[in-house]
Amino acid sequence: MENTAALEFRPVEFTGSCLCGGVRFNGRGLRDVVYCHCRQCRAGHGAIAAYAATQSSSFILTQQDSLNWYSASAGIRRGFCAKCGSNLFWQRLEGATISIAAGAIQQKTKLHAARHIYVADKAPYDEISDDLPQFEGSMYV
Repeated sequence: MENTAALEFRPVEFTGSCLCGGVRFNGRGLRDVVYCHCRQCRAGHGAIAAYAATQSSSFILTQQDSLNWYSASAGIRRGFCAKCGSNLFWQRLEGATISIAAGAIQQKTKLHAARHIYVADKAPYDEISDDLPQFEGSMYV
């Protein structure tokens, strides 16, 4: 069953970085975590990905010496650290938000898991055992 209710941004301040610290960021306002099961996220993260998101206008890269962007598909880019390999960002070029790998956020933010997307692409070993809403594809259909 698909729940298309919009996810709201919580008014929390956050900071984060990649594993080596070559990419650092901060901002204000985060959306709850979305689990993505698509093939690109699984390949890039080694498993499903967990992303929070913020408004691009509220997001600041404070250090980006080793940040590289990869054009994953038309109109989409993924940001990663070229030094330590951390997958950090997912961004629709025409969109108003940037998704941030939840594990890269450094402080406790009281975010919750909100939903699963691209469950049609999930790996055979991946069993979803929670009651979160599930979307066969994108949550923005």
